[in-house]
Amino acid sequence: FIHGAMCIHYSGRCMLSNYFSRRDANRGGCSQSCRWYYDIFEKDQQLNHDEIVPFSMSSKDMSLVDELPKLIELGVDSFKIEGRMKSLHYIATVVSTYRKLIDTYCADPDHFNKEGYRKEIEKAANRALCTGFFKDFPDSQYQLYNQRDEHPTQDFCARVLHYDASKQEAMIEQRNYFKVGDTIEFFSPHHENILIQVKEIYNEDREAVEVANHPMEILYLKCEQPLSEFDMGRKVLTNEK
Repeated sequence: FIHGAMCIHYSGRCMLSNYFSRRDANRGGCSQSCRWYYDIFEKDQQLNHDEIVPFSMSSKDMSLVDELPKLIELGVDSFKIEGRMKSLHYIATVVSTYRKLIDTYCADPDHFNKEGYRKEIEKAANRALCTGFFKDFPDSQYQLYNQRDEHPTQDFCARVLHYDASKQEAMIEQRNYFKVGDTIEFFSPHHENILIQVKEIYNEDREAVEVANHPMEILYLKCEQPLSEFDMGRKVLTNEK
C-alpha cells in the first residue's frame, strides 16, 4: 500500500462508522468517524474550547511517491492505491503519476529524477501527507493533524471526448467553471502534460461563448497539440502558471 487514507483503528475491525451512521466500514461504506472532531471531557466536565483544539483520531494520508524507487529495488512488483469513494480526477491524477514514475524509473534508474511527481499528486485534493511507518516510528506531530487540508492546487474542469487533428480542436465535457483567458493543463497516461491558454470557446451549436458554466455541457476548444480521448483538463491557478 503506497497511497491513500490510513485507517486509525485496526484496519477492517473498526465499528465507529456502524455505530454512529449505520454505514458498514467492512463493506466499503465507512463514514470516517475517526476524522470527525470530538469534544473532550474530564470526568463530567467538558474542557474549555478556548484552551484545547477539538480532538480527532485522524491520521494523515500515506504517500510513498518519494520512496517508490527504494520499494522497486526491494523487489516489490505490485503497489496498491486507495481509490474507493474518491473522485474521478483524484484517481486519474494519482494513478497516472505513480504509473509514469514507475515506468520512468524502470527505464533508466541511473538517471531518474524524482522531482515533480509530488507536485503532480498535490494537484488533486488530498489531506496532508506522510510516509507512515516506512522510515521510523511516527509520533503524534508527524502522523496526526487537526485541520483538514484538502485544497487542490488545480481544479478539474474538462474531460476530452474527441480530438480532431485536421481542425486542431478538442471536443470536451465541462466539469467545472472556466472562461476565456484561463490556462488549462491537460494530463494523460499517453503524453506529457499540455498547457493551453483558452482563447476561444464554442458550445455544441458552434456559438462562441466567453464562459463555460453549465455542468457537463459539450464544448469545443482550439489546441495545437494532439490530445487523447479521456484526457483530463485542470484549470491552472494564477500562482501556478
